Amino acid sequence: MNYDGYHDTRLAYDEKRARVWKPIAHFLQRWVSGTVVDLGCGYADFLRFVKAERKIGIDIAKTKGFPADATFIEAPAWDIAKHTKGNTVFASNLFEHLTDDELERTLAAICDALAPGGRLIIVQPNFSYCYRNYFDDYTHKKIFTHVSMQDLLRASGFSIVRCMPRFTPFSMKSSLPVASWLVWIYLRSPIKPRAGQMLIIAETAGSSK
Repeated sequence: MNYDGYHDTRLAYDEKRARVWKPIAHFLQRWVSGTVVDLGCGYADFLRFVKAERKIGIDIAKTKGFPADATFIEAPAWDIAKHTKGNTVFASNLFEHLTDDELERTLAAICDALAPGGRLIIVQPNFSYCYRNYFDDYTHKKIFTHVSMQDLLRASGFSIVRCMPRFTPFSMKSSLPVASWLVWIYLRSPIKPRAGQMLIIAETAGSSK
């Protein structure tokens, strides 16, 4: 895949992303501890706003705006365990871009990279609620719902801490104005219009809970 071309078309840099990701990072902060690894970090919006002892971004190419207080590692997702260990792994819109073999290798590597009781935070398109637009992204290879993703994680050795089938809208591409306070309200509201992304928090074995 032409990585630069993909970012120029599907994921062009937009300063409005910060207004969305700041409240998302704050919402997810309660599940973050120690070293956090943003897997398939892209523009690393999550790392920019989350608080952690150490921040690491892993992707196959570094994009503009990578935060100065984070470390970038150029590598595919399934090589995470070769480069770092952490307490929290964050993956946003990653798994749907992987083949079956890459997905299996990536989940196994995440388990190896996480400390006992470490957490995997997933923000992922939920096909149940975004099927009409899902393949507007020509790089999507896999389909997941909140049910199938939880089953996959359990089969891979994780336990599920929390699942929100509707978390955020499917895409950030919108002509509507974006304000952080509106996103903050949206994340906490039981009513989520246009929600097509799910949130799943999972843990490895060894949790103290």
